[in-house]
Amino acid sequence: DTASSQQTAPIIEKLAKKGLPIRRIDGQKSPEFANRFEITRYPTAILLIDGKEIERRSGTLSEEEFRSLLAKATRGKALPEGTLERRGLL
Repeated sequence: DTASSQQTAPIIEKLAKKGLPIRRIDGQKSPEFANRFEITRYPTAILLIDGKEIERRSGTLSEEEFRSLLAKATRGKALPEGTLERRGLL
């Protein structure tokens, strides 16, 4: 729902500013993206590794939950610029 999405937005922005491979995409403004990943509930976090969906979580996530997913994406290592489409959280 909109309230849940608004709650997670500041967390996503904070983690992205720290250089972590995460970004926020508004599925209602990007329906092609929502359709591609079959998103039916907002917010939804999708973990991608090598361009493949590994894990999906719907609903409000805490910063710790986002960090846990990101640890899986990065396998504890920093990623080079431009690798978000292959590995990261959307």
